[in-house]
Amino acid sequence: MKNILFIFFLLFLLSLSACKDDPVTPPLNSIPDSTSHNFIWEIDTIGYFQSFATSVWATDFNNIWLFGLFYSTPDFSQGSNIAHWDGHSWTFFESIWEYSLNDCVGFDSTDIWAVGGYAAGARICHWNGSTWTINKFPEYDYLYSIWGTNKNSLYAVGLNGLIIHYDGLEWEEMNSGTSANLVKIWGTSESDIYAVGGIESQGIGVLLHYDGNRWRKLYERTTQSGIPSGFTTAIWGPNDSDYYYLSCGSGSFRGKDTIWEVINPPTDNTYIYEIVGVSHMNIFMIGYFGLSIHWNGKSWYRFEEFYRKPNGDILQGAWVSQDKLIIVGSSEGNKAIIYKGKMIY
Repeated sequence: MKNILFIFFLLFLLSLSACKDDPVTPPLNSIPDSTSHNFIWEIDTIGYFQSFATSVWATDFNNIWLFGLFYSTPDFSQGSNIAHWDGHSWTFFESIWEYSLNDCVGFDSTDIWAVGGYAAGARICHWNGSTWTINKFPEYDYLYSIWGTNKNSLYAVGLNGLIIHYDGLEWEEMNSGTSANLVKIWGTSESDIYAVGGIESQGIGVLLHYDGNRWRKLYERTTQSGIPSGFTTAIWGPNDSDYYYLSCGSGSFRGKDTIWEVINPPTDNTYIYEIVGVSHMNIFMIGYFGLSIHWNGKSWYRFEEFYRKPNGDILQGAWVSQDKLIIVGSSEGNKAIIYKGKMIY
């Protein structure tokens, strides 16, 4: 009889332990549907007067690549377009400072690309893990932006409707269908790519889409209230059915192709340079006067500690991971500036 009671007691204990919450997997209703607006920031500046940063790529805070133009002497006689932070100090690549670099894309620490140029044509630079290769293209106009799915399929856009594609061997020009300047390119796959820009002095904006076969012009028009129009500075999307889009004068939008809805981040009519993100719950917009805005899936938040209108830093490029953010630009003191933010839940 004692043995039977002991067996029943053991079964009772086992049933209790089976009913306990899984200590590893949280209940579904405890999984957050938004990210935090709380960040701890570090700020650094590099270069002498008139230095600036336009874009950044990183693997973490101890491996940061910075692009732009950085003067290393006060008389502007020496400088660099590329700087690297290894967690302890900045290293400059002094041999390539006669032009500026505007945008970058990286696939890993041994495969990074940057584009730019000056009056003599386009420049495309590549890092292979040990050296930078500088490719000069006098036949192409100035390049503003680069994006790609891998090192064997890259797209770059620039002045006068220029779009070029790299297939792993050579760059070849594509037919964009526009002569307007293209300042940003972004996509989610080889069959879903957008390019935006326009003619800023005339208030004309353009939106192009590539489906894997050809570029199609969705619109090219002057600023019109309530619809995507006017000069466009940035586009980004987490997937092929949802994009965020910034048009100077007509506002900010969310959608795809020709179907867009107005969104209202707290920009205070400030010029916005860039949108970056990792998901619907973690998106950033940056621009003039130190403007930095975060969407966490539920609400917009402007980092007021950086926003100083009509003065303030000009923020142009950003890199983001799940819990880290690097923003770069030009400081009030005309030096390249780097904000490093760590998300705190």
